[in-house]
Amino acid sequence: MLRAGLSLMPWALVVAGCASPPVLPPGWTLKEAEAFQQEHEGSVSGPQGPLAAVASHYVEPGQVLELGVVDGQPSLSPPAGAPRVRLSVTDEGARCLEGCGPTEVALTEPRTIALGRLTLQTSPQSGTLRVLVLDPEAPGRQAFDGLRWFPADARFIVPARWEPDPELPSIELSTSRGLSKTFVRAGVLRAELLGQPIALAGYRSGAVEGGPLLVPLTDETTGTSTYPVGRYLEVALPAEGAPVLDLNRLTNPWCAYSEHFNCPVPPAENRLPVAVEAGEEIYDQH
Repeated sequence: MLRAGLSLMPWALVVAGCASPPVLPPGWTLKEAEAFQQEHEGSVSGPQGPLAAVASHYVEPGQVLELGVVDGQPSLSPPAGAPRVRLSVTDEGARCLEGCGPTEVALTEPRTIALGRLTLQTSPQSGTLRVLVLDPEAPGRQAFDGLRWFPADARFIVPARWEPDPELPSIELSTSRGLSKTFVRAGVLRAELLGQPIALAGYRSGAVEGGPLLVPLTDETTGTSTYPVGRYLEVALPAEGAPVLDLNRLTNPWCAYSEHFNCPVPPAENRLPVAVEAGEEIYDQH
């Protein structure tokens, strides 16, 4: 018979070598992260998502854009009698001259316009009017067979400390189209990830208050297993308690799926010194 002390020794060694499982912040689960990923796939592949984009136009002051439908396809030269939308931009602003109703319409805010089976999404941007054309029968939607994700991992759900910036400075972030977009740098999120301290700047568009922060970032996986430009995380600031970084919810910007989008590039200060093997991987179909 083995002595009790010897029989217990292997068991004791195994326990001593086991790492404690990560403790998730209260109210956060891996199932919720996986549900978010499924919802994101629906947004990407939906009729209003980036895979439905078939064209984009930027209308400058003094220009008129006329879009019609010919044989079910968008056309810049629709024949007489074909469904069409006419948009113009002047120094006074953008207007829909035809196709938005019985009268002309000022386009001071983002607007959705139906054109046959197509959808036009208009948005004023720094004196120009961006017009995105969406087609529910776009080839990208037809070819879609899902996104790639790292397995959901509790190590990448960590509490953070929010340090708001009282000055709320305006920051110009460069974009994937070589342009720039203005954001407000709302503050910094500080946390510990994989044993290392990290800091991430959070941004808001313009003077918009409330709602989630945009946190564009890169890490040691960027350009290898994840999108070369970087990935985005949206972080909600709770009314009470600490915010949480769930990096299983990192997603690619819309420009990873379509050339018709103009996405902010993560700034150098949001480069993480660790490999974040969580969230969305490279989208190979683009």
